[in-house]
Amino acid sequence: MYGTTVESYEWYSISQEDRKTALRQANRRKELRKKASLVIAGLILVLAGIAVLFFGKDSGTAEVEASTVQQKYYTSIEVESGDTLWTLAENYGKRYQDYEVFIDEVRSINCLHGDQITAGANLLIPVYR
Repeated sequence: MYGTTVESYEWYSISQEDRKTALRQANRRKELRKKASLVIAGLILVLAGIAVLFFGKDSGTAEVEASTVQQKYYTSIEVESGDTLWTLAENYGKRYQDYEVFIDEVRSINCLHGDQITAGANLLIPVYR
């Protein structure tokens, strides 16, 4: 009986050691996955920043005729019934070579995601003097 007890004890201690080793390995894998996730997230942010830097759309102010522009200002207008971004461009964007550039800038500074504007809403409009 003494032999079986010793053998049982040795088996148990080896098994316990194997469990500790397996637990350490599992914790190490978990830590490595966490670090890898952080590295991947960082790389994605860096790549996104580079993409915005190189491929981001500018406000289009370079397309404004330099000879006629003195200074750029912003004014707030109230949208009237029947107004569209295109009619605002025709009224306020004459200094731009292209109305689309004016419309894109109005969308950008007013955080508009589409072409819809609502009567009674206030919009910031770039004007040149």
